Amino acid sequence: YVLVPDVLIARGVYDITDPLMTAVMLGAMLAAGAVAWRAGVAAAPFYVLAFAGSAVGLVVSDAGTFDLFPSSVTTAFILTSVGGAWESLFLALALGQRVRDIELTAARYEEYAYIDPLTGIPNRRSFDEAIEREWRRTQRFPGPISVIIFDIDRFKDFNDRYGHPAGDQRLIAVARTIADAARRTGDHAARYGGEEFALLLPGTGLDGARAIAENVRL
Repeated sequence: YVLVPDVLIARGVYDITDPLMTAVMLGAMLAAGAVAWRAGVAAAPFYVLAFAGSAVGLVVSDAGTFDLFPSSVTTAFILTSVGGAWESLFLALALGQRVRDIELTAARYEEYAYIDPLTGIPNRRSFDEAIEREWRRTQRFPGPISVIIFDIDRFKDFNDRYGHPAGDQRLIAVARTIADAARRTGDHAARYGGEEFALLLPGTGLDGARAIAENVRL
């Protein structure tokens, strides 16, 4: 009916085809929104409400057009305007929800970029940036800063004997122990690579770092 409206008008069926095709499109949109809603898409309820409002406005408006109830040009205009406003409102809410979803997803991916996926503690990239920040801070406010590097002895032999799953569990246990030692604000535990871990201790001198390292070792 979009490509050949003159033919439909000449045959006297355009007035029926126009609302029918519009209803089909709105029905398809409602169905797609319902499927997305059931799939857990956060913005889907807003889409469904938007197109449901348009569908109601279409039905009421066309009912007046076909003299199913007393109607006028003013009534049709009001109904169309209300339906359009309803649809615009919920589409705007859907867009806002979609933007929030994208922002949350981006934030999660950014967080994952700084977390070691096996142990769940910060990775080397996170540690390198943390030590860079602390180094710049000590240039402005001089004070002690310590770094402890941990390496699991004979970890390859352990892996070969007990298997990689057991080795992964050992890495996770060591990571938790080191992370527990990062108790103060600014302390930063990280997996540095393989079976190596690092602990950044701003404001901690040699004696304090030695005591912390010994507690972790034990």
